[in-house]
Amino acid sequence: DLIKVVDSRNRDVKEIVTLADHLEQGLLLMQISGETKISVNVQQITSRFQSIQTTAKEIIKKCEQAVSNHKAYLEKYRNCSEWLSLAQGRYESCRDGSSVGARQDLVERSSGLKELLLEQPSAISLLNNTIEVGEKLYPSTAMEGREVVRQELQDLQQALETLYDGVSSTERELRAKLNRWTGFEECCENLRRWLQETEVQLPQEIELKSTLDEKRAKLQSYRALLHDAVSHQQDIVNLRDKIESLPERTDKVDQQLATLTQQHSNILKRAQKFVETYEAIVSDHQQYTKAVMDTQEWLEATHNTVVLWGDTDLERISLHTNRERLKNLQLSLPEEEPRILQIRCLGEKVIPGTIESGQVNIRAQIDSSQQEWEGLMSAVKSTTEALDTKLQQWNEYETLKDQCMAWIRETDTKLHAIDLKATSQEKKEQLEILKNLQGEIRAKELEIDSVTERAQQLQKGTMSSRSSQISELGIKYQQVSHKVKDLTNRWHQYVTSHLEFESHIAECMQWLEDIKNKLAYCSDLSASSQKDLEGKRQLLTDLLLYKEEGFSKVQGTVELAQTVLANTAPSGHDAINQVLGKLQEEWSALASKMMETKAILDDSIHRWAGFLEQIHQLNKTVEYLESVSNEISEFQTTMSEKRTQLERIKTLEEKVRCEKIEVDSLKAKATEMLASGQQSHAASQAQEILNKFDTLAERIKNLLSEREDQYKDHRLYKEAYDDLTSWLSRAREKVPSMKQRPLSDKLAIENAVAPLEALLNKQAQGELLVEHLQHTGEVAIASTSPQGQENIRNEIRALRENFEGLFKEIKQQKEQLEATVVQWREYKEEYERLSDWLQQIDIHVKAHKTALLSTLQEKTKQVQDVKDILEKLEKGEEQINKFNKTASVLLTSHLDTYINNQLRHLNSRYQVQVNLAKDVMKKVETNLEQHKQYSENYEKAKAWIENAKQVIWSCSEASSNSSREVLQARLEQIQECYSPPS
Repeated sequence: DLIKVVDSRNRDVKEIVTLADHLEQGLLLMQISGETKISVNVQQITSRFQSIQTTAKEIIKKCEQAVSNHKAYLEKYRNCSEWLSLAQGRYESCRDGSSVGARQDLVERSSGLKELLLEQPSAISLLNNTIEVGEKLYPSTAMEGREVVRQELQDLQQALETLYDGVSSTERELRAKLNRWTGFEECCENLRRWLQETEVQLPQEIELKSTLDEKRAKLQSYRALLHDAVSHQQDIVNLRDKIESLPERTDKVDQQLATLTQQHSNILKRAQKFVETYEAIVSDHQQYTKAVMDTQEWLEATHNTVVLWGDTDLERISLHTNRERLKNLQLSLPEEEPRILQIRCLGEKVIPGTIESGQVNIRAQIDSSQQEWEGLMSAVKSTTEALDTKLQQWNEYETLKDQCMAWIRETDTKLHAIDLKATSQEKKEQLEILKNLQGEIRAKELEIDSVTERAQQLQKGTMSSRSSQISELGIKYQQVSHKVKDLTNRWHQYVTSHLEFESHIAECMQWLEDIKNKLAYCSDLSASSQKDLEGKRQLLTDLLLYKEEGFSKVQGTVELAQTVLANTAPSGHDAINQVLGKLQEEWSALASKMMETKAILDDSIHRWAGFLEQIHQLNKTVEYLESVSNEISEFQTTMSEKRTQLERIKTLEEKVRCEKIEVDSLKAKATEMLASGQQSHAASQAQEILNKFDTLAERIKNLLSEREDQYKDHRLYKEAYDDLTSWLSRAREKVPSMKQRPLSDKLAIENAVAPLEALLNKQAQGELLVEHLQHTGEVAIASTSPQGQENIRNEIRALRENFEGLFKEIKQQKEQLEATVVQWREYKEEYERLSDWLQQIDIHVKAHKTALLSTLQEKTKQVQDVKDILEKLEKGEEQINKFNKTASVLLTSHLDTYINNQLRHLNSRYQVQVNLAKDVMKKVETNLEQHKQYSENYEKAKAWIENAKQVIWSCSEASSNSSREVLQARLEQIQECYSPPS
């Protein structure tokens, strides 16, 4: 058809060429003729010709291209057909091989088919190129030709698909047969290799080890080998199945199966024997090791306990307790000796199953346990002896301490018994006694230091109330030493003051005696001339100049007497007051006599001269006395101000007494003047001034008496105040300070209650002192200024509050200590209960943590047990919180540090147990979940294996001559087995 089309196109081309020649001739004719009409026609024809010529050339090109494409298609089609013919021949040669099933023939045929399969991409590419070239012919080919080309291409494609379907099917069939052979050979090789490796690991004789871990490891390796041998029984079964499914079964194959089966049976029996033997060896060694560890732990714990109880740096009570514990332990030790005998017995059982090096270690361990036992016995005995020695030292120290404390109390009693003395000689004797006592106290210092040093050696490393007793002994000794030193200095001052007073008295008496002699000379008026009187008056005037000096001397003596009276016993006050009164009387008498003598002399010299002048001076004195008396009559604030005021009043009264002599003479003169009627006006004024002086003198005398009584009242108040203050100070010193005492046990707290009860018994004595202070204060307030009254009331109120606060504090401390004892007892019982409970929980949790169970039921029970433990812990949190809330009361006491540490430790232990229980819960739940997954997967795998066995058995029954469809269905069944079970 294509050739016909090409011929018809050639004819058209020839016609077009002919027409072109005619057109060229017409053009020439037009050029020759030159006519316009012809030119137009020719031009039109030329244009049409050029158009037709262009179209003809394009048609020619298309026809040539169509011819070229058709030739290319024919070439591709021929090549593809030839390749298919060759491939079909090769396929037929591979498919028609021997059907005996020999492995080499199967390999060669499979190799040929694989080569064909490898050429499939190039064949497909060749077919695709042919199809592509053929499809290019469709636009340039008639309908009939297109059908022919399409049919040829479909035939080629169908032939190629048929060929490779057959090749693939045959190749899969051959590969299945080869896989049977390959599976058999691989199974044989794997079994043979495993048997060789196992023979090396399982020698004929069992291998002994030295330690328990090595024996466990060896037992584990034997168990692993036994498990491996048991698991390889399935490989023997699989090998038989593979032999049954081989395309060809030979005697060599059966011989290999018998050999492998026999070797596997020998190894399985040997592994079972080794495992049973080693299980007995490991069990004996475990019993021996457990006995050794238990005994070792008991020995270490007992030895640590002995070391703990043997600590000599403890309190005496603790040492007594520890000694009794050690004696009880020493009596109970023979009951524990079977532990050592058990170790020796178990060790003898372990030695036959252990190599020589391990046997040496076991025998050494047995001997070591025996030595440790003997060492423990010796340690208990030596520790008990050391405690006895320490307690003997404690007894010696207590004896010395009691002697020193008795001496200190006796010395302190002597010092407190020292009273003021009446005379200077007694004071000197008392001073000598104090000096001798001071020497005795200094000599006692070495003994006190020796006792203190011994106590420090005994108390080394301990912190208890004994330390405070040691310091108390030193403090009391220092107090006594300072007290005797202060008393010695004070009594030395007392003696000095008394001697000075006596010396001053003697000097004053001598001075008065001199004045008295001179005054006696001046008072002798017998046969006196005017000149003698003038001289005596001059001498008397000179003596009057000594009046102020005498007053100063007497006043100084009085002040010195006041000082001496303050440090003199009441029995000696009368003697001093008599001496002082005698001095004052003599001085007053002498002063009076001086004034009398002067008056006599003045009267004798000039009876009336200077009377008015004296009255004028007396008036000034009266005004001065009145202003001073008004000034000093006001109430004072403090005792020192009152004493100063009293001294001023005494001075003023003394001055009044001295002036009274002159006033009496002036009274006589005034009386004489009034009687004589001379200068009656002046005499009347003088009499008024004299009466005013008498009134002031009486007022000052009364004021002196009142102020003396008031000063005594204030001094009584001050003494009552000082007595109560010192009593309170002593009471406070006796109050035990709980912050300074480690009240860490019940006995220490009960010992702290005793001094508090003793102080409460003395409350009535203190109340008497407070009432006495209140009474003397009220008396003193009546003669005190408003500010002083307020001060006294504040002092009384402060002391009363101090007294009430002291005994309130004592009662609070006593109640607090008694309540603390009860709370402490409840706290200790609850703490020990919770601690034991946590310890039991810890034992159960750790047991579940380390326990490895074998079955699903046991793991389920283990999870439930751990859940129960965790629930107990969670419920126990309420008890822990309740315990913390109960202990919060003790945290406010002086046990706060000790209680806080125990609470922190208990809460930490509880939290650790909760966290540990949660971790163990997660662990056992994970173990249970993994075991469940394993069980489910095991059942699924078992079901899949059974299904696969059935499929393989059913497929292996098929003959190699079965039809392709049957083999294809069997192959799909086997391939379905490859997919994982859902």
